[in-house]
Amino acid sequence: MEPKDLSVYIAKLSKDYLYPKAPKVVNDFEDLFLRLLRYIIDFLNSLHIKIPYPTHENMMSMYMMLAVFVVAFIAISLMVIVLIKSVQQNTVRIASRIPVDANLEPILDSNSWLNIADELALEKNYRSACRAVFLSTLLVLDEMNIAEFVPALSNYEYLYKIVKHNKLHSRVKELANLVDLIWFGNHEATASSYKSSLSLHAAVKNEAEDIIRRRQLDGR
Repeated sequence: MEPKDLSVYIAKLSKDYLYPKAPKVVNDFEDLFLRLLRYIIDFLNSLHIKIPYPTHENMMSMYMMLAVFVVAFIAISLMVIVLIKSVQQNTVRIASRIPVDANLEPILDSNSWLNIADELALEKNYRSACRAVFLSTLLVLDEMNIAEFVPALSNYEYLYKIVKHNKLHSRVKELANLVDLIWFGNHEATASSYKSSLSLHAAVKNEAEDIIRRRQLDGR
């Protein structure tokens, strides 16, 4: 007895288990992203970051890998944006703390700096107001021919110039320390700080005037 030909039956049955062919648009989409992923992987491999290449045979791994790259790209972009904003904010903060250009400071006299200090104090910018008072004080010493105003000099060098005038030296040092704590330290400037700087400025001016009077008496 000849065996029954089941080829027709098997062919008909197998059609029910064959997946339909994907549309051309889907295939083109998958090819495009597969090519893109391979470019990315080639770049990462050049950085010695080894990642296996995706294939059409495992489309799920390709989509998962694409999702990982997208999330990583978004995360890196956010980090870069945050970093740029942080740098910009720090630049603004630093710029706001930069003293007035030393080359411009000699143009103003002691009274001009006191007027600037008053304006800054009205704006509640006591930090800069105290520094303006200190600059006015240094210019007072210059105008009275006690210590020449040189923007490049440090406070220590200014104090060394007037070390022979004990009372004046003490007052200037007290004012310099107050301003240094505010300008370079963590001490917060307040209205009280500004009043203290004005009081010390007046004391320095009085001491300087006494020195001038003594010079005039000695010159007679």
